Amino acid sequence: MWFLLLSLIFVLSGCQSAGGSQDGLFNTYFVQPLISVMDYFAELFHGNYGLSIILVTILIRFAVLPLTVKQTKSSQAMKGKMEQLKPEMEAIQAKLNKTSGSY
Repeated sequence: MWFLLLSLIFVLSGCQSAGGSQDGLFNTYFVQPLISVMDYFAELFHGNYGLSIILVTILIRFAVLPLTVKQTKSSQAMKGKMEQLKPEMEAIQAKLNKTSGSY
């Protein structure tokens, strides 16, 4: 698990040395396109980078919206399942409390 996490950090860091160029994986596929989009919108808004950042944030939120909706639905379904299992879990806990109290 730790190896996977460290590998992910290494890949997302851009795999470059401290004084190296900005041609890393993360910079190439994430940072540079976002900078280009923000520059385009800033030019569209007469150099206002504040509006550009807000617009890019809204666009990213719309792009991620299907994942958010799916996660919310999944969470609600899991909550419903847990509520259905709650009486059984309470019965099991009561049974375990009775057996552990007899020792």
